[in-house]
Amino acid sequence: RPGVTRYAWHPAGTSFANYLGLAAVANPGEEILLEFPTYELILNTAQYLGLKVTRFHHDPTTFEINLDDLHHKLSPAVTAIVVCNMHNPSGQLTGDATLSRIGDMARSVGAKVVVDEVYREMLWEEHPRSAVLLDGDTFVSTNSLTKAYGLSGIRCGWVIAPEEMAERMWHINDLHAATPVHPGELMAVRAFERLPQIAAEQKALLDTNRALLREFLDSRDDLGAYWPEHGTVVFPRLLRGNVDDFAAFFRSEYEGVVVPGRFFEVEDRMRIGVGLPAEQISESLVTLGTALDAWKKQI
Repeated sequence: RPGVTRYAWHPAGTSFANYLGLAAVANPGEEILLEFPTYELILNTAQYLGLKVTRFHHDPTTFEINLDDLHHKLSPAVTAIVVCNMHNPSGQLTGDATLSRIGDMARSVGAKVVVDEVYREMLWEEHPRSAVLLDGDTFVSTNSLTKAYGLSGIRCGWVIAPEEMAERMWHINDLHAATPVHPGELMAVRAFERLPQIAAEQKALLDTNRALLREFLDSRDDLGAYWPEHGTVVFPRLLRGNVDDFAAFFRSEYEGVVVPGRFFEVEDRMRIGVGLPAEQISESLVTLGTALDAWKKQI
């Protein structure tokens, strides 16, 4: 659309896109509003850039954004509002109506809205559109091929932003990766040419794996989970024992991995992802169930 420039590069995925987006939208010492909970890297990036970070909350049960809390934290000093959509770690989807209200809040104080959309691509059948289509002057979108398309090795990410912000990102990026890896660029171009086929394959895999995960969660009385309607992750609460202790037990005794919730600021939960081949996911869920059963006996 007029006035919006897509800026793409290949040294890294969405994490570096978020770094560039935050660095371009706010200067050191300026205030941003960042959702709670969130994933550790985006919080650390904001802190690394010297930004003043004020938190607004998601509902602890449904993980919907608390718009009243966001509005309460808003002030003329705020430079940007930062959200992940779908939310990381819960997988909760923020709809266009809520995003529009956040955009209205941002415009009222002259702020931007930075939206990490890397998981939103998994709305396969709904043809997801970027938040920038709501208002290309207010919203800044970051994304990559890493999550929905399973192409993390290519390290292709991008930012959609107003032209003046994109130009600032070009200069910031020159400090870090002035010369991208050309074979990676070529592979990314080929991936975009085949994106519908890749998406269909990934959707079929995820549909199978989500069914396996839903069946597993429904069978457990020791996990309390919000079930997201889309995506590859869930963020269940461990109802018995300490999550860090269980994660260490699972790793040492069963060579399995779950991500402790402390990396997402919620210590009694753990994130489970199902992005691997279905046979591996099926076997892993059986192993996880065995480990949970053994865990109950020893706590």
